[in-house]
Amino acid sequence: IQGLARDGIVIADSITPIAQASFGLAVAAGEPRPDISTPESFARALVEARSIVYSRTGASGLYFAELIQKLGIADRVNERAVVVPGGFTAKYLLTGECDLAVQQISELMSVDAVEIVGPFPEPYQILTDFSVAIFADAEDRELAARFVRHLSSPQAAEAYEKGGLRPTLAP
Repeated sequence: IQGLARDGIVIADSITPIAQASFGLAVAAGEPRPDISTPESFARALVEARSIVYSRTGASGLYFAELIQKLGIADRVNERAVVVPGGFTAKYLLTGECDLAVQQISELMSVDAVEIVGPFPEPYQILTDFSVAIFADAEDRELAARFVRHLSSPQAAEAYEKGGLRPTLAP
């Protein structure tokens, strides 16, 4: 968004951070949840899963592919993985094809009948920041400013939390 401000597309002083998304794992509702609270237990859960689903595209899938490579477990994970072109990975939990789904927590929560195991542990977590800004050519800047205030309100923060995002609104 800073690049958009440098290019004159959005108004720099209107940029307002609102939320962050984190990567996580999910299981089908009622299934056992592996311990992923430490880097060691996280890696063990990935290796011991019968099958993991992640996407070939998108931030979570691209990062997960790099991460398992870095951890030295890519061969073991990928020999049983279901790598999908895109979409909600958690839906593959419902068919029984996979034990674990990888995606941003807010996306995992979009599929009914799944439960969030938790976020990736540190140091493996990477957050995606979401911000809003007013376009430089906005026809009604006051209305746009009101909309930004709405998106950065306590009510919006509550909605972000319910949707699996972490509000990052200024106090």
